[in-house]
Amino acid sequence: MNILLAALVILSCYLQIYQVQSKRIRRCYRKPVCGINGKTYTNECVARRRGVSVACRRKCPCKYDCICTREYRPVCGVNDKTYSNSCTARCAGIAPKCSGKCPCKPDCMCTQEMQPVCGANGKTYSNRCKATCANVKVKCSGQCPCKKRCICTKHLDRVCGSDGKNYGNPCMAKCGGAKLKCRGTCPCKEDCVCPFRFSPVCGRDGQTYLNSCAATCKHVEVRCSGHCPCKAQCVCTKHLDPVCGSDGQSHGNPCAAKCKGVQVKCKGRCPCGDCYCPYSYNPVCGTDGQTYPNSCSAACNGQRVQCPWACPCFVTGK
Repeated sequence: MNILLAALVILSCYLQIYQVQSKRIRRCYRKPVCGINGKTYTNECVARRRGVSVACRRKCPCKYDCICTREYRPVCGVNDKTYSNSCTARCAGIAPKCSGKCPCKPDCMCTQEMQPVCGANGKTYSNRCKATCANVKVKCSGQCPCKKRCICTKHLDRVCGSDGKNYGNPCMAKCGGAKLKCRGTCPCKEDCVCPFRFSPVCGRDGQTYLNSCAATCKHVEVRCSGHCPCKAQCVCTKHLDPVCGSDGQSHGNPCAAKCKGVQVKCKGRCPCGDCYCPYSYNPVCGTDGQTYPNSCSAACNGQRVQCPWACPCFVTGK
């Protein structure tokens, strides 16, 4: 009796298991199906094992008799194309990837770090990460608008800017948006003492100054020697063929003398041969700091006149 009862229980369990398996087999469509990712699978079971929902029970693409509203709520499909709404995407056999137009924005997590950048769209973002999350390329560091790129050489010619800061050279000051206040390091010295030497120079401002020191005191860069306007650049070779000019100075070669507007008085260094001067006493101070009875005497000794009186010659100015 017990054996018969046990056999009935086992048979009942077997029938229940068979019934469940039969239902599972019936649920699994054994013909090709199209997944929502647009790919064809051999059957429904294979698609489910891959974690893909079935879009239609036929090979891709799925064709539907679709009726969709004209509501504009764009979605981006898995094929990276934008559709007017999710219904039109599905009618095309494409599963929506994300809401909104393509491309889909990544799920961004950025810090609140404040390092502003200017985007290609002209908007300022608090940091580079937030610009990237907005699918915007970074145009430059800092707030908009971007400043024009400024390129300077690295040669050292220190200047003090109008903002009270030191710059490596005038170009760097200009790039920093500062005007040239004076040459050298800050602070600028207000009192300027220059010798009263007549050696005119032309400044960058187009004004003629007594000498280079006087131009520097006015915070003006020297453009060329001599009166303004500056003459065209004169190029000479460096070969040594000394001559004595009509200015009483020795020059490296005739071309160098000509470039300075000086006529050649004789070959060789100054003074030229015998030098005869009048006995008139009109003292002058030479560039060597010595007093000569007149300008002719100074020239005969190869010196230029620093000032038209006895040495020393200094002048105080601002």
